[in-house]
Order: sequence, then structure tokens, then C-alpha cells
Amino acid sequence: MYRIKGFFIRVLSFIYAAAMLIGSPGRVTGGEALPRADNVLTSVNVISDIHMEGNNFYRKNVYVQGMRNMREYTPGLDALIMCGDNTMNGQPGEYFILNGLTSLLLPDADVLPVCGNHDLGGSDDDLTKMRDRFIDQYNALQKEAPIDRLWYSIEMDGCMFISLSEDIDEAGDALAFTDEELRWFNARLDAAGEAGVPTLVGCHYPLYYMDDAVRDAITAHRNVYYFCGHMHRPGVAVHQIDGRDDLWNIDLPVFTECKEENGETTWYTGYGVNVQITAEEITLNTYSFYAAELIESITLPIIRIASGG
Repeated sequence: MYRIKGFFIRVLSFIYAAAMLIGSPGRVTGGEALPRADNVLTSVNVISDIHMEGNNFYRKNVYVQGMRNMREYTPGLDALIMCGDNTMNGQPGEYFILNGLTSLLLPDADVLPVCGNHDLGGSDDDLTKMRDRFIDQYNALQKEAPIDRLWYSIEMDGCMFISLSEDIDEAGDALAFTDEELRWFNARLDAAGEAGVPTLVGCHYPLYYMDDAVRDAITAHRNVYYFCGHMHRPGVAVHQIDGRDDLWNIDLPVFTECKEENGETTWYTGYGVNVQITAEEITLNTYSFYAAELIESITLPIIRIASGG
């Protein structure tokens, strides 16, 4: 049954994407490349709040151009992390467009989605159904092991990725972490620490929205980079957690919209972060994937605990 459902999803995604590519924009010419150096273990792009919807061709075109620029200007990309609200309403057609376009335009990268509130539809929808739809879409199209819940982790070369999502309990509450998930989260952070690799956490909601236990888990570990969206803020904000050099919070804007400030339109369309990890450092490149322009680059050391320390 699962294989039949997965095949059906893949076929429809290809059909939807092929139709949507008709008349779509190409990549930017003369953009600023972020080449992958020989010592880079993993290269990841992180974006948020795509809000793909079937009748919004502006967002679709921004996304297509962003994906084409990713392929051209971030060569050797290992994965694309989407930090939630990947769709507008969590509807099948929105997933078919989003996942089909991503598979066609970025075929060599693993796609690692995080579930956001829009991906669960809304208060009038059956949240359990929306949750299962997200899982089915992931399992049909991803290269990694299948998931059976909204929170999962993937071990990559030189780092660990954790998708942290407020899963749904029997009461339909999508805003609370279970004890099981918190124990799992701590265990995955422990595993990354024991391996001596940094952890990339993807969660739709800002850290100050989170249960204190989530923040406590992060501050009890080292080399954690927490990526989030949801607030639709202008631009990318990179700041320390608790003043620590090895704990960072990266707030991402809407990938497919612009912002208006003081009566003037300020474009942040296509903003995200390219993350490049070596054995000793992690580099966060704030980048406009729509315009193919580097905005800012920060290189941080991976903090090691001295033997016997």
C-alpha cells in the first residue's frame, strides 16, 4: 500500500511540476557563486516560509528562480532544509508543486522539510490528517529513511540535522512538546556531542516560543545552530544564544515575499543561508537565492572540549 501511495505522489508531483515550469524564469546570469572548498564536509542551504499555493504564480516563479540559482551558484550542495510553512494550506496540490519543482530543479540534494503551522492547515482542518499527509509526502520523495512522526534526525558528514516539530497529541494540540520528544531531542544532541560534530536544528518557531525544556536542552550542549522562521521578519538575523560562541539562533524571512517599510518596498525575496561545515569551522552565508547575491558571511569555530576537561 505504501509503495503504491508513494508512486502515485511521485507521478503527480512530476506532472504538476512539469506544468508549472512552462514559462517559468531561468537562473540569474552573473550571480555570486559560493564554491564548495575541498575541505568542506557538508554544504546545506536553509530557507523558510515558502507558502507554496496552487494559484499564486508569483511565489511559484520566485521559488523556481531560487532553485535554479541554488543549483548554479551553490555547487556541491548536499541538502536543502525548509523550516516550515512550506505550503500555504497543507493541501496535496501544493505539495505536488513544491516537491515536484524541488526534485526536478535540485535533483542531487536531500530535501529535509520541517513542519510549520500552515503545513497543518488550520484550526478547521483535521490536524491528524494534515500530519499524516506531511509524513506521506516526505516518505514518497526523500532519499533518507522513512519517518513516522514529524520530528526526525539525519546524520550528515560532519554534522547532525534535527527537525524539531511540535507534534500532535490525541487532543489535536500542535503547540506542546511531549516528554518523549524532549527525551529524544536531548539524546540526539548528546549523540552529536559525542561525535564531536555541530548540530543544525530546524524548527518553524522562534526559540522564545519554545518550552523552557527545549532551550535548556540546547544550552546544555555545544555547537548548536537553531534555524527558524514564522515571524516573517525582514532579512536574516544571526545572533548568539545566551552570549555563547557555540550556540547560535538564525531567524529566516519569508522566502517568496517582499517587505514594505516606511512606505517603501524593501526586497528580501529569496533570502536564506548557505551553511558550509569543515572539521574545524562552520560558515553561515546569508544569501539571496532569488538575486544570486551574497549578503553577509560569518565563519565560526567549532568548539572542542579538551581531553580530560
